[in-house]
Amino acid sequence: GYAAHATVYQRVVSEVDRTIAQGWRQFITRVLGTLPAPIVFGYIIDSSCTVWRVTGDTQGNCWVYDVESLITQFVLLQICLRIGACALYFTGWYLYPEQ
Repeated sequence: GYAAHATVYQRVVSEVDRTIAQGWRQFITRVLGTLPAPIVFGYIIDSSCTVWRVTGDTQGNCWVYDVESLITQFVLLQICLRIGACALYFTGWYLYPEQ
C-alpha cells in the first residue's frame, strides 16, 4: 500500500530529491492506475461473456456471464499484479541498501 511506496522512495531517492520523487510517484500511480485499468477489466469482463445481444450485424451488450471464469480471471490478475509489485519492491530493497 501507501506505506510501502513511501518507504521505497525514501530509501532509494536522496533527501534533496524526495519531494519531486513523491510528486512523480503520485503522477505515475494515477496515470497507470486510471488509464489501463478500464481496458484490462473490460477485456476480462467481455471475455467471460457467454451470450451476447446481437442486433443485425452489430454486437450489443452481454446477457449472460460465465461467473466462474470471471472470478478466476480477476483473482489471477490480482495475484500477478501483487507478485509483480513484490518483485519490484524486493529489487529496490536489494539494489538500494539503507544509507
